[in-house]
Amino acid sequence: MTRSSLYRFLAVVAVCCVTVAAVEAIVRVIGIAPPLPVQYFVADSVLPHKPRPGSVVTGRSVFDEFDLDYRHNSWGFRGEDPIQTLPPGTVRIVGVGDSFTYGLGV
Repeated sequence: MTRSSLYRFLAVVAVCCVTVAAVEAIVRVIGIAPPLPVQYFVADSVLPHKPRPGSVVTGRSVFDEFDLDYRHNSWGFRGEDPIQTLPPGTVRIVGVGDSFTYGLGV
């Protein structure tokens, strides 16, 4: 790769970065992007967004694709409150992941 083609490549990358940053700034200033429903989340030392324990979220998705009905237990997870003491030999499984694991739209 010659020096001029490297400079040309870096210029294209720089223009793309500046363009993406400008579009992001415009979207934030105008308010086109849907806001994050912060009332359903609480601060956590480990997780950036932890559902509020005991919260119930119902309604319609932002793009009107599906109904929302999320119920969080006392630990902030979806589902029923876990039994504190389990019979011997019982195994708990935890799924850690993104919106697919959370079941967004389910």
